[in-house]
Amino acid sequence: TNSSVRWSAGSGILLGDTNNTVDNCVIRYCNYSGTYCAGIFLDALNDDDIDPSHGHVITRNTINAMGRSVIHTGGASGDFADITITYNNFYDCVLLNEDGGIIYGAGLCNNNFEIGYNWFRGVYHYNVGYIYLDHGGGNDVYVHHNVFFPNPIKKGTFNPLAMGPSNYYYNNTFAAETYRYDITFAERWANLKSEAFGATNNIEASADSAIWKFTDPDNGDYTLTENSPARNAGVEIGPFSSRKGKAYPGPTDGFAETAPDLGAYEYGKEPWVAGHTWGNPPEITELFERHTVSDISSLKPAAAPRITLEITGKYLSLKTDDTTPCVIRIFDSRGRTVFSSQVKNASAIAMPHLGAGAYLVRASSAGFTILRKWIIQRN
Repeated sequence: TNSSVRWSAGSGILLGDTNNTVDNCVIRYCNYSGTYCAGIFLDALNDDDIDPSHGHVITRNTINAMGRSVIHTGGASGDFADITITYNNFYDCVLLNEDGGIIYGAGLCNNNFEIGYNWFRGVYHYNVGYIYLDHGGGNDVYVHHNVFFPNPIKKGTFNPLAMGPSNYYYNNTFAAETYRYDITFAERWANLKSEAFGATNNIEASADSAIWKFTDPDNGDYTLTENSPARNAGVEIGPFSSRKGKAYPGPTDGFAETAPDLGAYEYGKEPWVAGHTWGNPPEITELFERHTVSDISSLKPAAAPRITLEITGKYLSLKTDDTTPCVIRIFDSRGRTVFSSQVKNASAIAMPHLGAGAYLVRASSAGFTILRKWIIQRN
């Protein structure tokens, strides 16, 4: 609770066993190795390797800048039950990988999953989805009151919802389009609705958001204006129980006017907000800037030269106030040297060809060394 988790080569948080809660946290810059990890990784099995992991709550978090998925639901051999994912701000993931999603599940990701009041945006590869429940997963999932923003990658096989049949979809706003050569989101959504236990009061705005008269969709505000045709256009949906027997309150309980509205927001009620509530943690550079030179003078020679590394176009430039040549080495995530060169002051060298991933850059001169972490992502 109320924590910041950042800069993990693997997952930020691993949830196993039962009844864990991640509440009001900032989780970012994780899985810079680009592997099957995530901001939050749900481990499929309990300690006895028989019962499904269950009872976890993930709420009011801001989770972004992930090498792969924001939330990963274990492996194909496991199962889950009673997982609640609400009021989270999810964005910018699959930065270093070609397969994944904001919420990615591999296997039997069902048994009362509730995904509600979340913002979904920014998946940076084209073979993905915002909610991507793979390998036969994604049944008995309750998806409600979410906003699915337009995705920046407008090509390939992106689907806002890539999941199985037999789910519940109530009061969502879909501004994200499906990008596939053979299907539009309207067609994809029609298929999902035909297979669903329930699909009511949703706004499909991917083709033309103007007709819905949102407040400011260009700046991400999908609340309704007074003249929106979505006002009072919905139907009342009472409490219901999932196929697995979990009771849910009615998704339209407490509507404000003569009938429920369509979409994720109810006109006349205070708009819900996703994400953490306590401001932003300081960046790493800010933490170091708190220390004066006198605080760290004992950690380096008094006459140590200043070294600056800059990337200009295709060239790596080095500048130093010392005439002694520097040695630059670049290491990959396994510690292997992928580049080494001796460089003189104010010279530029051609950047080596590096694939997507995390790298450590070391420049040494006259007994003084600087280290830089590089994360290279695909365009």
